[in-house]
Amino acid sequence: MLKGDLKKQAILETAEKLFFEKGYSSATIDDILEVLGCSKGSLYHHFESKQHILRELCVNQANAAFQQYTESSHPDTLSAFNSLLYHGLMIREGQERMLSTLLPLSGTSDGDLMIAALIHAQETLFFPEIERLLLLLKEEKQAFWNLPALPELVWHTYTAFYGSMIAFAGELMSGTKQPGKIVSILEAARFLFERTLDLPYGSMEIIRADEALSTINQALKHNRYLNL
Repeated sequence: MLKGDLKKQAILETAEKLFFEKGYSSATIDDILEVLGCSKGSLYHHFESKQHILRELCVNQANAAFQQYTESSHPDTLSAFNSLLYHGLMIREGQERMLSTLLPLSGTSDGDLMIAALIHAQETLFFPEIERLLLLLKEEKQAFWNLPALPELVWHTYTAFYGSMIAFAGELMSGTKQPGKIVSILEAARFLFERTLDLPYGSMEIIRADEALSTINQALKHNRYLNL
């Protein structure tokens, strides 16, 4: 790895740690520089702002999620499809740190930009795989669809579901929603995918409600600790 790449990676790792430990809003560029022991010029050579650092972290998260998907085993095409949708979610086990960084930004312009950056990065990797798996499901006569635009519709359904889950987590943090609502959101998402693709009833799992809620609660607990 080149020296410049090593410096960029060090900035990202330090920023990710500080965003988690202090909160994105409280962590400053000066905090990052102090830990790294480098100049502002060195940091700004790689990133224009703190927002750009967080955006890059979101892109890296999408890349890591897809890599985890490719390294996981799937006994059949339908389980691979479920696994792909699962790995793209920020509310799955292992995503607590990144989720806790993004949750306080829910509903803000920074938060909207970060979610948009995350979904855009995911689209580059995940959408071609969604198309491939849907074609396989069709060939295997597990899914039944004929409209060429349907894979794109599935992707937009997924991103809408993704956004709903992040918004739900943000509403939990503000106290405007109850935890039980997560079950109805997941049931609605499964219903949409199964009906759109004419899949067998109960074939879509995506993520278990208890896992999603546990991940969200851990992120919320960390943010409450930061606000004490």
